[in-house]
Amino acid sequence: MHPLNFLPFLVASSMAATDVVSARLFSERNYKGKHVDVHGFGCSNVNTIGFQVKSVHRRKQTFCYAYSKINCKGSSIFFVLDVPNIDTDLTTHSIHCTDASN
Repeated sequence: MHPLNFLPFLVASSMAATDVVSARLFSERNYKGKHVDVHGFGCSNVNTIGFQVKSVHRRKQTFCYAYSKINCKGSSIFFVLDVPNIDTDLTTHSIHCTDASN
C-alpha cells in the first residue's frame, strides 16, 4: 500500500487530538457563570478570555496545571480532580493539560 494512502487517517487523527475539550474554565465558583473550553493538550494562554478563572472542570483522565503567567510560566497549581473553587491568590493566565489515559 502506498504511504500517501495513510495521509487522510493521519490528518484526521491529529485533528481529533486538538479538537478534544481537555478542560472547561468558569468565571464563577461551582462551575457556573461564563465558560471557555480549552481544546487539546499542551499549553493554552487564557489571559484574554475576559474573566478570572474561579472553577475548572477537566476531562476525565486528564490532569492540568494552572499558571500565573502566559506561556505556562510562573507559579502554578496542579490538579487531577475538578476544582469547584480556585481559592488562591493565583490569577490564571495559562493552563497546561495532559492526557493521562495512557
